Amino acid sequence: MRVRPMSSTVAIAFASPALKVWPVANPGRLKQRNDGAERRHHETRSFAIIIGTYAMRFALFATALVAMISSAHAEVWATREGGCGEWQGRWEVEQDRSGVWIGTIDHYQVGGPCERTTGQAIQSEVRAIIAGDNLFAFRTSENGACSYVAKMQGENRARGIGICEGVPKRFGFVIRFRAAEDRRPMRDVPPDDDLLTQEQRRQPDRRFQFRGVEELFER
Repeated sequence: MRVRPMSSTVAIAFASPALKVWPVANPGRLKQRNDGAERRHHETRSFAIIIGTYAMRFALFATALVAMISSAHAEVWATREGGCGEWQGRWEVEQDRSGVWIGTIDHYQVGGPCERTTGQAIQSEVRAIIAGDNLFAFRTSENGACSYVAKMQGENRARGIGICEGVPKRFGFVIRFRAAEDRRPMRDVPPDDDLLTQEQRRQPDRRFQFRGVEELFER
């Protein structure tokens, strides 16, 4: 019998007991694994794209909603107050869900017939509410706290009185709602004499005196 010579690979395997010959994987199984991994990767990527799309849509919707709410509920109010309207103010307020107007007031002393101009500036925090034809407000600053009460006159203004702690005299004030937005510093804004009554414009020395509830609310 003729014995064929062994191939070099088999000869090496026999000659080197430590050398292992690994079995070749089934090509069909490898293809199935690759197809499954690719399918899972595709599904994960599709899910991520869907989540990202909805997240972006929600962010855009939330931004538009906030902008709409801010533009609909934020207002600027203008005031003149004091013994003869010597203080001018700009109220920047925003209405919260409960209906309360919350914001800040920039006051500037413009002077008047009863007070010389000093140019003093004060900033206050304010909370106000409009109930029916009445306005009620409470403000605080480093100088103390003040309360306001007024009655609506016409479509966008009100007239009333204010009382501050530590100040023995009441003072009058008039307020205009939805005033034109003016970003200039208060010292650069001219006195708004349109807020004064016709009688006060005819008689500049007439003070904002408090003569009783009957006159204030015109009963």
